[in-house]
Amino acid sequence: MEIKRCTEQYLAESGLNYTVLKLCGFLQGLIGQYAIPILENQAVWVMGDSSPIAYMDTQDIARFAIQALKVPEAANRSFPVVGSRAWGAYEIIRLCERLSGKQAKVTRMPIGLLRTVQRIARFFQWGWNLADRLAFTEVIASGKPLAASMDETYAVLGVDASEVTTLESYMEEYFSRIMKKLKEVEYEKEKVKEKAKKKRSPFKSAAK
Repeated sequence: MEIKRCTEQYLAESGLNYTVLKLCGFLQGLIGQYAIPILENQAVWVMGDSSPIAYMDTQDIARFAIQALKVPEAANRSFPVVGSRAWGAYEIIRLCERLSGKQAKVTRMPIGLLRTVQRIARFFQWGWNLADRLAFTEVIASGKPLAASMDETYAVLGVDASEVTTLESYMEEYFSRIMKKLKEVEYEKEKVKEKAKKKRSPFKSAAK
């Protein structure tokens, strides 16, 4: 985060035309973090009192980036690009449970444990990258929502807020597709079993 701040400052002082889009979390990352573990009856890891995050679809973010190149008013400015509202971990888990019809196995990870691992990793050069990544847990463990007002972003970049994908609709589409696929796979398994039964030798049946 400090590197990003310094980069923004460097751009502002460089004389180049720039537009900074300040992102939050990506909806795509929630599939591996929540949806798949719940579907596969694996543990969903939740860190202490994690901060709610306003996730956004990467395709929508791409639309904002393209608009920033088209709109002259976006030059030399910074804009937040975040979802419609911030979601907490347990809110996402409950949504996934409802859409999948399965109950999640939640495992809480104490923030104190992560801090200890961070301190240990900091002692070794090979652990510096890990320590830097774990330092970000201090941000998302603050309990403060990671969100921002998008009113100005929508107005300046000319994007319709109603066309932006919400977390609910994204998850509903994902689970709808995956549950349909699972039913198709189960149906194909049943067909294979039926074919296997029909192919049994008549001599074996007579022997029985």
